[in-house]
Amino acid sequence: MSDVSWHTPHIDETDRQLIELLQGNGRTSTCEIAEELNCLSDRGIRYRLERLQRESVIHITAIVNTRRMGFPLMGDVFLDIAPWKLLDAVKKLAADPRVCYIAASPDLTELSLQVNGYDQPHLMQIVGEITAHVEGITSIRVVPLSRVFRDVTRWVPSLDPEG
Repeated sequence: MSDVSWHTPHIDETDRQLIELLQGNGRTSTCEIAEELNCLSDRGIRYRLERLQRESVIHITAIVNTRRMGFPLMGDVFLDIAPWKLLDAVKKLAADPRVCYIAASPDLTELSLQVNGYDQPHLMQIVGEITAHVEGITSIRVVPLSRVFRDVTRWVPSLDPEG
């Protein structure tokens, strides 16, 4: 049994609506949010925002629109990797500014990366360059994606455990 205890912050429907409003416009003032939600004061909204940030439920940040920056093609890259090489691989991959995202499978034998390019040859070139000096990779699969229909930056989990 693990000695790690996970604390799941309590999020209610007001928190969820607050998060959705900020996802629509991260610069919305607490006064505007209070007026829109019509259930809390400006001070109440500020308190909730502070709590959500303190509990790492949300992070207020700028999100780059890669299409507008000249990189319309996203690549999901899947690397099969020797588990004993995983941490070294992550360290090397994370040091490359062209890698947007890195995650590992539960068994630590596969990494998922995201990179962006201006066309498919450019995307493949980037993947080749970032993986060339990473030890332990046994296979590489690249899935080029030209359209994103729903992004993680616009997702809030349902409060209903059934979905």
